[in-house]
Amino acid sequence: MTSTDPSLASLRAERPAIDTSPPTSSITPDTAISPIASTSTTPEPTHRKRGSIASPIQPILHSSSHRRLLSQSTPQHTSPAPHAPAHLTPRHIRHRSTVSADPWSYPQLFIGGILASIVLSGITLSLWFNTSIDTSVASLLPPRSAYLSRKENILNQWFVKKSWGWTTAAYLLHWISSPPGNSSRRRRLAAFGMATAAWVLFSVWAFGPSLNHRLISLSGGTCAVALPENQVRLGQVMHLALPGVMRPQRWGGWVMVPVPAKFCLYEQRLTEKNHPALFGTLRQVFGVAGTDAREGVQTGLEKMVGRARFHAGFDVSGHVFLLTLASLLLAREVAPSWRTYFGQTGSGHRKARRESVSVGGRNEARRNSAAAGSASDAKVPATDTPTATAATAPVGRGGTINYLATLFATALIGLWTFMLGVTAVWFHNPPEKLAGLGECDVYTATVSRGVSGREGMV
Repeated sequence: MTSTDPSLASLRAERPAIDTSPPTSSITPDTAISPIASTSTTPEPTHRKRGSIASPIQPILHSSSHRRLLSQSTPQHTSPAPHAPAHLTPRHIRHRSTVSADPWSYPQLFIGGILASIVLSGITLSLWFNTSIDTSVASLLPPRSAYLSRKENILNQWFVKKSWGWTTAAYLLHWISSPPGNSSRRRRLAAFGMATAAWVLFSVWAFGPSLNHRLISLSGGTCAVALPENQVRLGQVMHLALPGVMRPQRWGGWVMVPVPAKFCLYEQRLTEKNHPALFGTLRQVFGVAGTDAREGVQTGLEKMVGRARFHAGFDVSGHVFLLTLASLLLAREVAPSWRTYFGQTGSGHRKARRESVSVGGRNEARRNSAAAGSASDAKVPATDTPTATAATAPVGRGGTINYLATLFATALIGLWTFMLGVTAVWFHNPPEKLAGLGECDVYTATVSRGVSGREGMV
């Protein structure tokens, strides 16, 4: 063994000792492998840029073990939180429209689907049991056994024939008693005006004859009067034939005598002044002198002749068109009230009134406490439930008159739907009924889009 140089030994004694132990750090081994290695309480986002090389934790944060733990604990494609801000939400989720399952949100589609199903079901029954007849000769047939199959039934005479008057009363009553608004009320009134115009053009007047009468005439319909065969024989009226139109003919127990089309197009009554040939023939048949101008004689002849009607031709079902139009119009008007009374609350008007009274009491207590100098905010929180004053008011959503108007309109929709089924079973042929339904649906969709845009069908 060689001896150590004294000079080297002195140098080693003077040189400071090198500490070979690991550097002391405030980061424990547990925090060294943690996904979040930061002394702040706010976690660092995963997309933050790499730190400075001089950072004392940089070697630990970007070690292979740490990167492996991060890849296992953090998914690459995470879906946004349910309440994430809009700018952090993926585009295909942010623009996804939510479709409500509440039928009152789409009243015309909901009621229209029911009406279409009823018409199709009625057509099927009429074909299966052979119950439908031509409406132009319905009054000439013997009365049928079913009361509703007769045109003189009380529902037809007092409600269906006056259906637009009933619909107008229900619509305007609900419109007046609804809460005051701005453009919404004008749009609703415009929708009613356009629906009324459609009814007038189709059934009453279209710059002359109605569209329905024009269509019957253009499709080969013949205007004629029906005379009882037991009083007038066919040979006695053969000279009243209209060239190029038709000759008098026998139908059932009646003699059909053609008359000019203007009596059907304009719904004019036949009198001795506007059709002297017909009434002159009837005077000869019944042995009444032509100079006899007694009121009873003229009235008796006019009553026997009656009103001229179109026979044959394509007669679009006016009842199907009108009842469908009235139902869809009322459904569009009262839909907000349906949502208020029969929608998501599920308890109807009385529950809404009870809840509104309780909410009104709590709001009154808050106002009183604020007036007394309470430390709480003096503003009363707004609630969706109407207050007690609004609930007991005569008008406005939740008011008594508006509630009664909603019930009245809903009852009319039910009655129109029922009579639509009666028409589908007992009157008109299938193409005429389908034409009336399709014409009304096309009109409703077009006008609704024009009046209120995308809100027209809801």
